[in-house]
Amino acid sequence: MWYLTPVSLYDMAAMEQWLERMAGRGRFLVDAGPLLSRFEKGEPRAVRCRAEPLDTESPIPTQERLDYYESCGWHYLCTVKSFYRIFQSGNPAAEELHTDPVVLAAGMRDLEERLGMTLVFLVIFLPLLVFFELYFNRKPAEFPHAVLYSLCCCIVYGWHIAEILWLRRLRRQLLAGSRRAFTPIHYRRAVALRASAVLLLLSLWLWYAAVTLLPWF
Repeated sequence: MWYLTPVSLYDMAAMEQWLERMAGRGRFLVDAGPLLSRFEKGEPRAVRCRAEPLDTESPIPTQERLDYYESCGWHYLCTVKSFYRIFQSGNPAAEELHTDPVVLAAGMRDLEERLGMTLVFLVIFLPLLVFFELYFNRKPAEFPHAVLYSLCCCIVYGWHIAEILWLRRLRRQLLAGSRRAFTPIHYRRAVALRASAVLLLLSLWLWYAAVTLLPWF
C-alpha cells in the first residue's frame, strides 16, 4: 500500500519518527520516495528506526555488514535513493545503530554537500528561466508565466534552504554528542512546512490555470 511521504527525505530525523509512527499503526516501510512511499501491512508494534548515511565510495552494503547489524537487533528495510539506508529494531534494549554520534555526523556531511550543490544549480538555472520568460515573452498575456516562475523559485529556494538547515542542525547536535537529535515538535513542524509548500505550489498552479484559461470563456 502507498502513502504520501509527509516529510522531506533529507530530514532524516523526521523520517525516522514518521516510520516509527507508521509501524505503530501496523505499516512497515518497503520503499521510500519523495512523494509516495510503499508499506506492507503487519501487526502494530513499537519499533525504533534509524537512517545510516551512505558511504559514497561503497554505497552497496556488504552482506557481512547487514548480518552484523541483524545480530545487533537492527533489520535492514531499504535504501532511500542515494541518501541513506533505513534500519529498524523491535528490541528496545538493542544498542544504538551508531554508538558514536560524531561518526554519524561525519557521514552526513556528504549528504549536506550534495544538497548544497543542488541549491547552487537551482539558483543558477531558475533565474535564467524567469529571465527567458520576461525577455522573450513581452505580451501582457504572458505575464502570468513570469509571476508563476518567480514565486515557484522563491518556494523552491526556501524549501532547499530549510532542508540544509535541518541537516546542519542535526549534524551539529550529533557533533556535540547528542544521540537523539529531534523531538516530536520537530516532526510536526516538518510535516506542516512540507504541507504548506505543497498547498502553496498547488494554489499557484490553480491561479495560473485560471488566468490563462479565462480569456477562452
